[in-house]
Amino acid sequence: MKCRSFFPGALLIVLAGCSAIGVPATSDPREKLQQAIGLLRIDRPLPADTLIREAIDIYQQRGDQDGLAEAYRQYALFLLSPAVTHSDYAFVQYGFTDKTISFKTRYAKSVEYFEKAEALYQSIGGTERA
Repeated sequence: MKCRSFFPGALLIVLAGCSAIGVPATSDPREKLQQAIGLLRIDRPLPADTLIREAIDIYQQRGDQDGLAEAYRQYALFLLSPAVTHSDYAFVQYGFTDKTISFKTRYAKSVEYFEKAEALYQSIGGTERA
């Protein structure tokens, strides 16, 4: 039986790019959004995607319209992010946490998320932050 050699660092590189290694766990949706922004700055969009979607879910469960509007806005910006563009291979293979989005439709979906955010901001009397 022949064994395949494996570069041990390759697994670490893959895990570091795909998971939120080094990101402290939190249940605070505002903190999740801040962590996601930080991850995008260092080209780690996969865990950023997860964190933003978790924030959206929490805000929806709480009925926090202002927080939800901000999370929608952040997701729209995420979809436009160069970090997402640089990681096309991962998003084509694994997709986004919002399964209605494909890599090819991300720009149109970002517009939808901006529109959701704007509608919420207007319904609560806030101003659009985009």
